[in-house]
Amino acid sequence: MRDSAESPKRRARLAQICLALPEATCDGERHIAFRVRGKTFAYYLVDHHGDGRVALNCKTAPGDQDVLLRMDPERYFVPT
Repeated sequence: MRDSAESPKRRARLAQICLALPEATCDGERHIAFRVRGKTFAYYLVDHHGDGRVALNCKTAPGDQDVLLRMDPERYFVPT
C-alpha cells in the first residue's frame, strides 16, 4: 500500500493535536509513537504489518473498547 496524498496532512494534523498535550513527544516517520513521560498513548500507523490501513491506535478506558467495536466495527478495530 502506498501512503495516500492526504496522509502527510493527516499526519501533521494528528501530530499538532497530540503534541499540544503537556510533555508530549513523538518519534518515527511513517509509523509515529506519541508519548508522555516515556509512556506511549497513541500510534499513527500506515499499512502496519500489511493490513492496508492508515490508523490512529490509542488506548481506551477499561470496557470502552468493546463498546466501540460493537458501535462501528468498520471504524474501530483491535490491531493485530
